[in-house]
Amino acid sequence: MTIPNGNLVAKLEFRHLQMLVALDEHRSVSKVAEHLNVSQPAVSKALTALETELNVELFKRTIRGMEPTVRGASLISHARDILAEMDKAHDELQHIREGRVAKLSMGVLPAAAALLVPQFIQRIEATSIGASIRVEEGTTSTLLPKLRSGELDFIIGNLSHSNIAADLATRPLYEDPITSVVRVGHPLLRQARIAWEDVARYPLLLPPPRTITRAAIDEFFAQHNITLPRRHIDSVSNMSNVGILRATDAVGVLSNALANRFVDLNLLAKLPFVLPNISLQVGLIWQPSREREDLMRRVCSVLDDIVATHISPPP
Repeated sequence: MTIPNGNLVAKLEFRHLQMLVALDEHRSVSKVAEHLNVSQPAVSKALTALETELNVELFKRTIRGMEPTVRGASLISHARDILAEMDKAHDELQHIREGRVAKLSMGVLPAAAALLVPQFIQRIEATSIGASIRVEEGTTSTLLPKLRSGELDFIIGNLSHSNIAADLATRPLYEDPITSVVRVGHPLLRQARIAWEDVARYPLLLPPPRTITRAAIDEFFAQHNITLPRRHIDSVSNMSNVGILRATDAVGVLSNALANRFVDLNLLAKLPFVLPNISLQVGLIWQPSREREDLMRRVCSVLDDIVATHISPPP
Protein backbone atom coordinates (compact mmCIF):
# COMPACT_ATOMS: atom_id res chain seq x y z
CA MET A 1 0.00 0.00 0.00
CA THR A 2 1.58 3.28 -1.11
CA ILE A 3 0.69 6.93 -0.86
CA PRO A 4 -0.21 8.24 -4.32
CA ASN A 5 1.80 10.94 -5.98
CA GLY A 6 0.80 14.44 -5.00
CA ASN A 7 1.39 17.00 -2.35
CA LEU A 8 0.70 15.43 1.05
CA VAL A 9 0.47 18.87 2.62
CA ALA A 10 -2.39 19.75 0.27
CA LYS A 11 -4.30 16.66 1.40
CA LEU A 12 -3.91 17.33 5.14
CA GLU A 13 -5.92 20.00 6.88
CA PHE A 14 -5.62 21.35 10.42
CA ARG A 15 -8.70 19.38 11.47
CA HIS A 16 -7.02 16.18 10.23
CA LEU A 17 -4.00 16.82 12.46
CA GLN A 18 -6.21 17.44 15.48
CA MET A 19 -8.25 14.32 14.76
CA LEU A 20 -5.18 12.08 14.37
CA VAL A 21 -3.63 13.22 17.64
CA ALA A 22 -6.97 12.98 19.47
CA LEU A 23 -7.56 9.44 18.15
CA ASP A 24 -4.10 8.41 19.34
CA GLU A 25 -4.75 9.85 22.80
CA HIS A 26 -8.35 8.66 23.30
CA ARG A 27 -8.44 5.53 21.08
CA SER A 28 -12.21 6.01 20.78
CA VAL A 29 -14.27 7.71 18.06
CA SER A 30 -16.94 8.72 20.58
CA LYS A 31 -14.41 10.31 22.94
CA VAL A 32 -12.69 12.10 20.05
CA ALA A 33 -16.05 13.44 18.88
CA GLU A 34 -16.74 14.76 22.38
CA HIS A 35 -13.23 16.21 22.64
CA LEU A 36 -13.47 18.00 19.28
CA ASN A 37 -17.14 18.93 19.77
CA VAL A 38 -18.28 17.19 16.58
CA SER A 39 -20.48 14.18 15.87
CA GLN A 40 -19.20 10.60 15.83
CA PRO A 41 -20.19 10.13 12.16
CA ALA A 42 -18.19 13.25 11.29
CA VAL A 43 -15.04 11.76 12.88
CA SER A 44 -15.54 8.39 11.19
CA LYS A 45 -16.22 10.03 7.83
CA ALA A 46 -13.17 12.30 8.09
CA LEU A 47 -10.87 9.39 9.02
CA THR A 48 -12.22 7.19 6.20
CA ALA A 49 -11.86 10.02 3.70
CA LEU A 50 -8.28 10.71 4.78
CA GLU A 51 -7.30 7.04 4.60
CA THR A 52 -8.88 6.81 1.15
CA GLU A 53 -7.15 9.97 -0.06
CA LEU A 54 -3.76 8.79 1.20
CA ASN A 55 -4.41 5.15 0.24
CA VAL A 56 -3.13 3.94 3.62
CA GLU A 57 -4.72 2.44 6.72
CA LEU A 58 -3.98 4.77 9.63
CA PHE A 59 -5.87 2.96 12.42
CA LYS A 60 -7.01 -0.57 13.07
CA ARG A 61 -10.36 -1.09 14.77
CA THR A 62 -9.80 -3.59 17.62
CA ILE A 63 -11.71 -4.69 20.72
CA ARG A 64 -9.36 -2.43 22.70
CA GLY A 65 -10.25 0.57 20.57
CA MET A 66 -8.51 2.41 17.75
CA GLU A 67 -4.90 1.23 17.36
CA PRO A 68 -2.60 3.24 15.05
CA THR A 69 -0.80 1.32 12.33
CA VAL A 70 2.91 1.83 11.68
CA ARG A 71 2.08 4.41 9.00
CA GLY A 72 -0.52 5.98 11.26
CA ALA A 73 1.95 6.28 14.14
CA SER A 74 4.44 7.98 11.84
CA LEU A 75 1.87 10.50 10.62
CA ILE A 76 0.65 11.11 14.18
CA SER A 77 4.20 11.89 15.30
CA HIS A 78 4.53 14.56 12.59
CA ALA A 79 1.04 15.87 13.39
CA ARG A 80 2.07 16.40 17.01
CA ASP A 81 5.17 18.32 15.91
CA ILE A 82 3.16 20.53 13.56
CA LEU A 83 0.50 21.29 16.19
CA ALA A 84 3.19 22.08 18.76
CA GLU A 85 4.88 24.50 16.37
CA MET A 86 1.54 26.15 15.61
CA ASP A 87 0.88 26.54 19.34
CA LYS A 88 4.30 28.11 19.77
CA ALA A 89 3.65 30.51 16.88
CA HIS A 90 0.30 31.48 18.40
CA ASP A 91 1.93 32.04 21.80
CA GLU A 92 4.70 34.16 20.33
CA LEU A 93 2.20 36.37 18.49
CA GLN A 94 0.26 36.72 21.73
CA HIS A 95 3.42 37.68 23.62
CA ILE A 96 4.27 40.31 21.00
CA ARG A 97 0.74 41.69 21.13
CA GLU A 98 0.83 41.86 24.96
CA GLY A 99 4.37 43.21 25.16
CA ARG A 100 5.75 40.20 27.03
CA VAL A 101 9.51 39.80 27.05
CA ALA A 102 9.92 36.14 28.02
CA LYS A 103 8.09 32.84 27.99
CA LEU A 104 8.94 29.54 29.58
CA SER A 105 7.35 26.07 29.55
CA MET A 106 8.48 23.61 32.20
CA GLY A 107 7.52 20.06 33.11
CA VAL A 108 8.00 18.94 36.69
CA LEU A 109 7.62 15.85 38.84
CA PRO A 110 4.74 16.16 41.33
CA ALA A 111 7.23 15.32 44.10
CA ALA A 112 9.31 18.39 43.21
CA ALA A 113 6.54 20.78 42.13
CA ALA A 114 5.52 22.06 45.56
CA LEU A 115 9.15 22.42 46.64
CA LEU A 116 10.71 24.13 43.63
CA VAL A 117 8.07 25.74 41.41
CA PRO A 118 6.83 28.53 43.73
CA GLN A 119 10.38 29.67 44.52
CA PHE A 120 11.41 29.35 40.88
CA ILE A 121 8.52 31.48 39.63
CA GLN A 122 9.14 34.06 42.35
CA ARG A 123 12.75 34.48 41.25
CA ILE A 124 11.94 34.56 37.52
CA GLU A 125 9.14 37.08 38.01
CA ALA A 126 11.47 39.27 40.05
CA THR A 127 13.91 39.59 37.14
CA SER A 128 11.75 39.17 34.00
CA ILE A 129 9.08 41.81 33.61
CA GLY A 130 6.05 40.29 31.94
CA ALA A 131 7.42 36.73 31.96
CA SER A 132 4.95 34.09 30.77
CA ILE A 133 5.45 30.75 32.53
CA ARG A 134 3.62 27.48 31.89
CA VAL A 135 3.96 24.60 34.36
CA GLU A 136 2.90 21.03 33.63
CA GLU A 137 3.11 18.27 36.25
CA GLY A 138 3.64 14.65 35.29
CA THR A 139 5.92 11.65 35.52
CA THR A 140 9.21 11.77 33.66
CA SER A 141 7.93 9.24 31.10
CA THR A 142 4.89 11.39 30.25
CA LEU A 143 6.90 14.61 30.06
CA LEU A 144 9.79 13.41 27.87
CA PRO A 145 7.76 13.22 24.62
CA LYS A 146 6.59 16.80 25.19
CA LEU A 147 10.18 17.90 25.68
CA ARG A 148 11.07 16.22 22.38
CA SER A 149 8.19 17.90 20.55
CA GLY A 150 9.15 21.34 21.83
CA GLU A 151 6.09 21.77 24.04
CA LEU A 152 8.42 22.02 27.07
CA ASP A 153 11.67 23.94 27.40
CA PHE A 154 12.96 21.68 30.18
CA ILE A 155 11.89 19.07 32.72
CA ILE A 156 12.60 18.77 36.42
CA GLY A 157 12.44 14.99 36.44
CA ASN A 158 13.87 11.77 37.82
CA LEU A 159 17.32 11.24 36.32
CA SER A 160 17.07 7.53 37.15
CA HIS A 161 14.59 7.13 34.28
CA SER A 162 15.90 4.69 31.67
CA ASN A 163 14.35 6.54 28.71
CA ILE A 164 16.55 9.64 28.99
CA ALA A 165 18.45 9.49 25.71
CA ALA A 166 22.14 10.32 25.45
CA ASP A 167 21.48 13.37 23.28
CA LEU A 168 19.53 15.08 26.07
CA ALA A 169 21.40 17.27 28.55
CA THR A 170 20.97 16.59 32.27
CA ARG A 171 22.05 18.27 35.48
CA PRO A 172 21.56 16.72 38.96
CA LEU A 173 19.84 18.93 41.53
CA TYR A 174 19.33 16.80 44.64
CA GLU A 175 18.66 13.30 45.91
CA ASP A 176 15.36 12.77 47.71
CA PRO A 177 14.83 9.52 49.68
CA ILE A 178 11.41 7.91 49.86
CA THR A 179 9.74 7.85 53.28
CA SER A 180 6.39 6.71 54.67
CA VAL A 181 3.68 9.04 55.97
CA VAL A 182 0.25 8.85 57.62
CA ARG A 183 -2.35 11.21 58.97
CA VAL A 184 -1.76 12.95 62.28
CA GLY A 185 -3.16 10.69 65.03
CA HIS A 186 -2.82 7.48 62.98
CA PRO A 187 -2.94 4.28 65.12
CA LEU A 188 0.55 3.25 63.96
CA LEU A 189 2.06 6.35 65.58
CA ARG A 190 1.10 4.95 69.00
CA GLN A 191 3.18 1.80 68.52
CA ALA A 192 6.68 1.70 69.96
CA ARG A 193 7.91 -0.54 67.13
CA ILE A 194 6.44 -0.83 63.66
CA ALA A 195 6.97 -3.80 61.35
CA TRP A 196 5.86 -4.23 57.75
CA GLU A 197 3.27 -6.71 59.00
CA ASP A 198 1.70 -3.85 60.94
CA VAL A 199 1.72 -1.60 57.88
CA ALA A 200 0.10 -4.33 55.76
CA ARG A 201 -3.08 -4.04 57.85
CA TYR A 202 -3.76 -0.66 56.24
CA PRO A 203 -4.26 0.42 52.62
CA LEU A 204 -1.08 1.58 50.89
CA LEU A 205 -0.93 4.76 48.80
CA LEU A 206 1.73 4.23 46.13
CA PRO A 207 3.11 5.80 42.95
CA PRO A 208 1.46 4.37 39.82
CA PRO A 209 2.75 1.12 38.27
CA ARG A 210 5.47 1.41 35.61
CA THR A 211 7.02 4.45 37.28
CA ILE A 212 10.65 4.29 38.40
CA THR A 213 9.80 4.78 42.09
CA ARG A 214 7.05 2.15 42.05
CA ALA A 215 9.36 -0.37 40.38
CA ALA A 216 11.94 0.18 43.14
CA ILE A 217 9.28 -0.19 45.85
CA ASP A 218 7.93 -3.40 44.28
CA GLU A 219 11.49 -4.78 44.08
CA PHE A 220 12.06 -3.93 47.77
CA PHE A 221 8.84 -5.72 48.73
CA ALA A 222 9.83 -8.79 46.70
CA GLN A 223 13.34 -8.94 48.20
CA HIS A 224 11.91 -8.83 51.72
CA ASN A 225 8.98 -11.19 51.03
CA ILE A 226 6.48 -8.41 51.72
CA THR A 227 3.10 -8.97 50.10
CA LEU A 228 1.51 -5.86 48.65
CA PRO A 229 -1.86 -5.41 50.40
CA ARG A 230 -4.83 -5.94 48.12
CA ARG A 231 -6.14 -2.62 49.42
CA HIS A 232 -3.83 -0.15 47.76
CA ILE A 233 -4.26 3.09 45.84
CA ASP A 234 -2.13 4.24 42.89
CA SER A 235 -1.80 8.01 42.58
CA VAL A 236 0.74 10.58 41.37
CA SER A 237 -1.25 13.65 42.50
CA ASN A 238 0.10 15.33 45.63
CA MET A 239 -3.18 17.11 46.36
CA SER A 240 -5.12 13.85 46.08
CA ASN A 241 -2.53 11.97 48.12
CA VAL A 242 -2.63 14.42 51.02
CA GLY A 243 -6.43 14.44 50.97
CA ILE A 244 -6.61 10.63 50.97
CA LEU A 245 -4.06 10.28 53.76
CA ARG A 246 -5.79 12.87 55.95
CA ALA A 247 -9.22 11.29 55.42
CA THR A 248 -8.26 7.62 55.86
CA ASP A 249 -5.85 5.32 57.70
CA ALA A 250 -3.89 4.66 54.53
CA VAL A 251 -0.08 4.60 54.66
CA GLY A 252 1.57 6.61 51.91
CA VAL A 253 5.05 6.89 50.45
CA LEU A 254 6.35 10.36 49.57
CA SER A 255 9.69 11.92 48.87
CA ASN A 256 11.36 12.92 52.13
CA ALA A 257 11.60 16.62 51.23
CA LEU A 258 7.91 16.76 50.34
CA ALA A 259 6.95 14.79 53.45
CA ASN A 260 8.89 17.26 55.60
CA ARG A 261 6.91 20.13 54.03
CA PHE A 262 3.57 18.53 54.92
CA VAL A 263 4.82 17.62 58.41
CA ASP A 264 5.85 21.25 59.00
CA LEU A 265 2.30 22.28 58.04
CA ASN A 266 0.91 19.69 60.51
CA LEU A 267 -0.93 17.98 57.65
CA LEU A 268 0.85 14.61 57.90
CA ALA A 269 3.17 12.66 60.19
CA LYS A 270 6.18 10.53 59.23
CA LEU A 271 6.53 6.92 60.31
CA PRO A 272 9.90 6.10 61.90
CA PHE A 273 11.36 4.23 58.94
CA VAL A 274 12.27 4.85 55.31
CA LEU A 275 12.51 2.57 52.32
CA PRO A 276 16.28 1.95 52.11
CA ASN A 277 18.14 2.62 48.86
CA ILE A 278 15.03 4.06 47.20
CA SER A 279 15.23 7.71 46.24
CA LEU A 280 14.43 10.22 43.53
CA GLN A 281 17.42 11.56 41.62
CA VAL A 282 15.86 14.94 40.91
CA GLY A 283 17.49 16.90 38.12
CA LEU A 284 17.10 19.00 34.99
CA ILE A 285 16.57 17.51 31.52
CA TRP A 286 16.61 19.57 28.33
CA GLN A 287 17.48 19.48 24.64
CA PRO A 288 20.79 21.29 24.19
CA SER A 289 20.91 23.96 21.50
CA ARG A 290 22.68 27.23 20.94
CA GLU A 291 19.35 29.07 21.22
CA ARG A 292 18.74 27.63 24.70
CA GLU A 293 22.19 28.19 26.20
CA ASP A 294 21.40 31.47 27.94
CA LEU A 295 17.99 30.24 29.10
CA MET A 296 19.32 27.01 30.61
CA ARG A 297 22.29 28.77 32.21
CA ARG A 298 19.84 31.02 34.00
CA VAL A 299 17.49 28.18 34.92
CA CYS A 300 20.36 26.14 36.38
CA SER A 301 21.58 29.11 38.42
CA VAL A 302 18.12 29.81 39.85
CA LEU A 303 17.41 26.16 40.72
CA ASP A 304 20.86 25.63 42.25
CA ASP A 305 20.18 28.57 44.57
CA ILE A 306 16.73 27.25 45.52
CA VAL A 307 18.08 23.77 46.28
CA ALA A 308 20.93 25.20 48.39
CA THR A 309 18.49 27.37 50.34
CA HIS A 310 15.37 25.22 50.72
CA ILE A 311 16.25 21.53 50.24
CA SER A 312 17.93 19.75 53.13
CA PRO A 313 20.46 17.05 52.17
CA PRO A 314 19.28 13.46 52.77
CA PRO A 315 20.09 12.02 56.20
